[in-house]
Amino acid sequence: MKPCEVIGMCTPDTTIYAISNELIKYFEILLILLVILIIGYNLHIKNKHFLKSFSVTLVAVILFEIIVDPYVSTLGFSNWSYYYHDLTIFLTLIWTFILIGVISLVDKIYHKVSELNKFWLYLPVITFFSLVVEYALVKFGLRFYSESTLVSSYGLFIPLTNVPIGLVFLIPAMFTLVITFIKYWEYILNSK
Repeated sequence: MKPCEVIGMCTPDTTIYAISNELIKYFEILLILLVILIIGYNLHIKNKHFLKSFSVTLVAVILFEIIVDPYVSTLGFSNWSYYYHDLTIFLTLIWTFILIGVISLVDKIYHKVSELNKFWLYLPVITFFSLVVEYALVKFGLRFYSESTLVSSYGLFIPLTNVPIGLVFLIPAMFTLVITFIKYWEYILNSK
């Protein structure tokens, strides 16, 4: 346990629970193996819908991460996992699976509900999981927020976390764009 050492990227009372580089490396490799297994399985059963959905969601997440890049810094992952500035394969895959999982589950459970109403079901669940991921990233010293993110939150944080309160508004706003991107391109690709 150590205090935050990145000036301007977190509050002075931020406590970080250091996670070893070896453990991070194992998580990264495990996640990549999981992706290979999931894609391999879906290729084996010829599930073309999943592959389209995965590809569209992956592109949407990469665009989302590029948009939010100035507001956060991600540090501490293996050097090989960074593909653009501080964007990592690891987090890209986590966001991708959160989106695919929530969208698929809501679509399966509420298949007779309109797309607009499904959207209102996706958003709070995705926001919840995103806030949990953000909290874990901050606690393990892997995520730091820019000064503009901290200032725009007026120094307020989600209770019991060091996650700026502004993320409660930013995450749903950003994921609104991501979900609409995914649904639009899935509709286009599935209608051909």
